[in-house]
Amino acid sequence: KDLYLSSLAKEASLKMKCQVIKNLQTHLLELESTLKQADATRNKGKGGEENLMELGDHHSSVSSNIAQVYLPRVLETYYTNELQVRLSTVQTVLLILRQGLVHPGQCVPHLIAMSTDTEQNVRVKADLQLSEYSSRYGGFIQTHLVSGLKRAYQFQQLIADSSPRGCTEHGPNVSSASLLSHLYMLLRSSRPQRRAFLKAVLKPFEDYDQTSLGMLLFLADNISSFPYSVVEEPLFVIHHIDMTLSVTGASILQSFREALGKTGTAAADDEDDDVEKLSQESMVYNLNQLNDCCRSCLGCVLLLVLKQHLKHCYSLSDKKCQEYTPANSSKMWEKAVSRRHGNMYSPREVIEEVEREAIGKRKNNSKEDCIKLYMHFKRLMNRLDPFDGEEEDEESDMTVLEQQQPKAPPTLIPVVEKIPTEQLQEIHVPPVTSIPSPKRKRSRSRASSTSSTSSVNSRGKKRRKSSSGDGEGKPVKRRRYNVMSDSDSDNDPNYSVH
Repeated sequence: KDLYLSSLAKEASLKMKCQVIKNLQTHLLELESTLKQADATRNKGKGGEENLMELGDHHSSVSSNIAQVYLPRVLETYYTNELQVRLSTVQTVLLILRQGLVHPGQCVPHLIAMSTDTEQNVRVKADLQLSEYSSRYGGFIQTHLVSGLKRAYQFQQLIADSSPRGCTEHGPNVSSASLLSHLYMLLRSSRPQRRAFLKAVLKPFEDYDQTSLGMLLFLADNISSFPYSVVEEPLFVIHHIDMTLSVTGASILQSFREALGKTGTAAADDEDDDVEKLSQESMVYNLNQLNDCCRSCLGCVLLLVLKQHLKHCYSLSDKKCQEYTPANSSKMWEKAVSRRHGNMYSPREVIEEVEREAIGKRKNNSKEDCIKLYMHFKRLMNRLDPFDGEEEDEESDMTVLEQQQPKAPPTLIPVVEKIPTEQLQEIHVPPVTSIPSPKRKRSRSRASSTSSTSSVNSRGKKRRKSSSGDGEGKPVKRRRYNVMSDSDSDNDPNYSVH
């Protein structure tokens, strides 16, 4: 036991680690085959009423003891640059989980780290195991998410050549992919699990003093490259960024102003200050306090640049970001969203600082560098609540509506020139006389013809009524036409020729 534990230590040789892991894997496979044969024999003799695993056989207890003793050291051997050790470790861990010898909760954080491996064989096996746990146990992965994120960052620090990033490189027609994209896809189908996952990833930005800047950069890279499917997902991230910055960012800005010696009205009237003006003014400032503010504001810079990146990638306007609230479960936020290709999340100031920390060349900034970072941070903070966001959206909407309306040919539209009011008063317009139109005359003739017919018909009705013999006779509804001769038409004044 002591020999195996010392052979799995961090300072042990690579060859010794591989041999010990291989021995453990072979022993577990032999015990598994022995249990299967014994179980088959017992079931054959007793009709399959008893199960060897439920009886607590001696061999199964030995396997469980071996797994519980050596599993923590086996999991720690995974965090190395040697691919051969990582492959052997993954196979042994999956074998222990398949046999059910330990509780899977202690392996989930390490499986999350394995899912970010650059080797496809390791990554695929870890993804399949996480998918099985997600489908079988709801919310099981969520409880071990925070420790899994820390393990993933720890692993990326070992295999990365420079500062670890949380997303892959992108091409001209391909967007960057998050290292935790598969984990996010497992949880995004359920809205409560998806929101809990995003909150857990954004939580370290609230306690930026207790989290390293490299870890914050790793998390921000993943958030910027998650495979969002509906518009509610990036809007939820932007909403929580605004909530965090409204508290944290404002306090850091106030600390900056105090470090620069600007208090009271001077702190409120620095909107038009530039770098040269602030550096040339003879102000009392504290350089150590300025450097502390610079390190503190880099976490907020990550969130500010992340917000602009998400708005650009998913075409989100300021008005839409302000209208969104997590409490509103309208279907309008469940619309499918597509991402623009070729955009890389790249906060330059933070990347440079993380690279200096990685090589151990971290140094204090000069006064001019601190002021430049302060001005950059202040400009980003001023974009949080744009005042003209609604006006720009309304103008863009009106432009779109005007473009959709059909336009008449330019020759059919008369051009009317504007005449000054003074000239309008001098123009004399003659009165318009009423001229009878031929249309009116035609209507009058129609009226006369209808009156003549009505008179003739009325006379005909009277004759029919009188010829019936008594006054209670009803007129016949059948229509009759009275034909007049030429002599009658000359004598009838109501007759007119059309």
